[in-house]
Amino acid sequence: MIQTMKKIFVISIFASIFILSSCNDFLDKTPDNRASLNSPKAVRELLVSAYPDQTYQVFTETMTDNVSDRGAQANELSNSSPSKIFAEQAYYWKDMKGDDQDSPTAYWTGCYNAIAACNHALEAIKKNGDGPEYAAAKGEALICRAYAHFMLVNIFAEHYDPTTAATALGIPYVTEPEKVVFQTYQRNTIKEVYDHILSDFTTGFPLIDDANYTIRSYHFTKKASAAFASRLYLYLNQPDSVIKYSDIVLGGNPISVIRDWNGIYKNFSSSDAISTQYDKGDDPSNILLIGCTSWLSRAIYNRFGLTFDLMNSLGRKVNVTGGKNAFSFYGSSTSNFVFIPKYMEYFKRESINANYGIGYVMIPSFTTDEVLLNRAEAFVMKNDLTNTLNDINIYYSKRISGYNTNAHSVTDARILAYANNDATAPAPFYSISGTQMPYVKVLLDIRRAEFIHEGLRWFDIKRMHLAVKHDLSTGEPTPIVLTPNDLRRAVQIPSDALTFGIKPNGRDITPAPSIILPN
Repeated sequence: MIQTMKKIFVISIFASIFILSSCNDFLDKTPDNRASLNSPKAVRELLVSAYPDQTYQVFTETMTDNVSDRGAQANELSNSSPSKIFAEQAYYWKDMKGDDQDSPTAYWTGCYNAIAACNHALEAIKKNGDGPEYAAAKGEALICRAYAHFMLVNIFAEHYDPTTAATALGIPYVTEPEKVVFQTYQRNTIKEVYDHILSDFTTGFPLIDDANYTIRSYHFTKKASAAFASRLYLYLNQPDSVIKYSDIVLGGNPISVIRDWNGIYKNFSSSDAISTQYDKGDDPSNILLIGCTSWLSRAIYNRFGLTFDLMNSLGRKVNVTGGKNAFSFYGSSTSNFVFIPKYMEYFKRESINANYGIGYVMIPSFTTDEVLLNRAEAFVMKNDLTNTLNDINIYYSKRISGYNTNAHSVTDARILAYANNDATAPAPFYSISGTQMPYVKVLLDIRRAEFIHEGLRWFDIKRMHLAVKHDLSTGEPTPIVLTPNDLRRAVQIPSDALTFGIKPNGRDITPAPSIILPN
């Protein structure tokens, strides 16, 4: 549970840095000691808390078509998951209540806590003369501030669309430290939010200096910042920029830095060994790791999750190569419960003798695999299908069991044959030609399988305006459907934030009939 959640919102909608974290003694000081931010070292220490320490994966993943109702037989397993209530609410696309770990409220708070740290750091840098000795820290603070706002706007608002962005509500973009106990904030438009994000990024990126970091995988290095840009410009449909920043991440030999599912991962004999490798800082695919308070590793037990049918349809048996996906799946056919071991829980007891405590996970927030797929999609939008196929084949060379170039290479013919059997109808704000469409469809399916459990499928569903169907095992004859323009795609603003005057997201005037959650 987020122990300080109520306190955070009572003090202010965006908590001050003195309650951000207990991981660093510096952060336990009161605002009256902010003058002690008088050295580059002190500012760097503060920026440890400039990364959101909460997760979004449980609720965003459960809203997608990567999960299904495992049925009543999964209830016993689900009872062992602290995040089950958020999964239930998310599966029905309800406004999610509660402020425990893995909730929208927790993520909202975690992001604004991180933003508060950024703003205090930037204020200190300015007061200290903004000299070259602070340049690297300034760059990190700006990139972190841009990233936290980017994630917030993509969860709590509609996806960016240039035709509506100037009027559609985004989220508050906070650029100044709080000076009063009760600060009033208004939601910026989506356009204003993205304008701020781009300004922070373009100002911060040239200042990033990897030599400023002791453990680089925990910070926005040059490559991690470029990976963020790769995603940012993909969502804005600016393919030239996607390619530019992806190239910085991938270098001249992408095959050497993507996750080796049919190599090193196939040699592990247990799910724990796989998850331990998955969040390692020295795995070349992990560009940025963020430590978070979360029960994410236990979310695999929720009633609403990955099933054996979904596992097979998401590439275990069928994909564009004709081969078998090398992902390592574990589970129980009795409970129709299956998962890929991506998250290792690091449990911290409340005391030496306590049998209770808080779970933590290390989140691979940006990976080379995502960047490679971003670039492949950007090549499609540039009508460079040769390079699209090249990136797809690089990707699959590390994803297919017993990969053989002659047998498994993806060709134009295979793309067309596979996409013709795919009913997915992406409809982003930009046009996709008849030639481009099959490649976009294939890449969406690749991304859907690649990001199982990671929550990123939700953002593809939003930006591509895809419908989502959720089956029910409780006797209802008709599945529930989220239509491409359903207002519930924007997660509701947390109720505690609404009490401070933040305008809520709209909902349909005539809502669908209420559905009783299963026991």
